[in-house]
Amino acid sequence: MGTVVQGHGIPALPLEREPDVAHGETLYQAKCLACHGADGSGTLDSDGRYMFPPLWGPQSFNSGAGMSRQSTVAGFIKHKMPFGADDSLSDDEAWDVAGFLLSHPRPLFQPHGH
Repeated sequence: MGTVVQGHGIPALPLEREPDVAHGETLYQAKCLACHGADGSGTLDSDGRYMFPPLWGPQSFNSGAGMSRQSTVAGFIKHKMPFGADDSLSDDEAWDVAGFLLSHPRPLFQPHGH
């Protein structure tokens, strides 16, 4: 309470074009695969906790999460990824990686009690 959570307030990145999913896949393989895995399942530490979270599949964020929005995930990628190399991707590269991530299946949002 009363403090700002690190990473809060990362600006969305809205571009006026469809993402190039094939280009995003190429970038993912070069810049993201080492941490998030070829299958997007993330990386676990020796205690079974995620060091790098899954980006798609059954353990990833659900379809109702803010990260399921193209402009939100693109903004996060632009400003926080690859880990340790913040702001190293162009707007277009971040947009295309986001499109690639969101082209994969993820859990559907289920409101509580349904």
